[in-house]
Amino acid sequence: LFNVIREKYNYCYYIYALSNNYLNNIEIVSEIESKNFNDVIRLIDEIIKGYDSKSEEEFIISRDKILSYSSLDNSRDLSSLYFGFDFNCSVASIDELKEKYNNVSLNDIVEVSKTLTLKMTSILKEGNHE
Repeated sequence: LFNVIREKYNYCYYIYALSNNYLNNIEIVSEIESKNFNDVIRLIDEIIKGYDSKSEEEFIISRDKILSYSSLDNSRDLSSLYFGFDFNCSVASIDELKEKYNNVSLNDIVEVSKTLTLKMTSILKEGNHE
């Protein structure tokens, strides 16, 4: 997202994605001008559909960047992480999460990306910072 939408097209200052495991969705957040909204939506859709063209090396670099981010220093993030463990009954500990995370393959990501679609898009009114 950042490399294409921010760096290549300069449509925004920031853009990031948040995974909501409780609602089974991904939220993409950015500050863009409404005149670029349709182009950004088109680019996001192209990025989602383009996951099958990623190399193993790109995947490993991205995976290692995500795994290196640690919420263990922030008590709010840590409590949310453990709530997610209990809520989803997915793992029992951070070590188990890391083990499962490291076992995800590029093919797993490609298969999941085939199920992703943009279900809802919205824009907050720009102008008076309201």
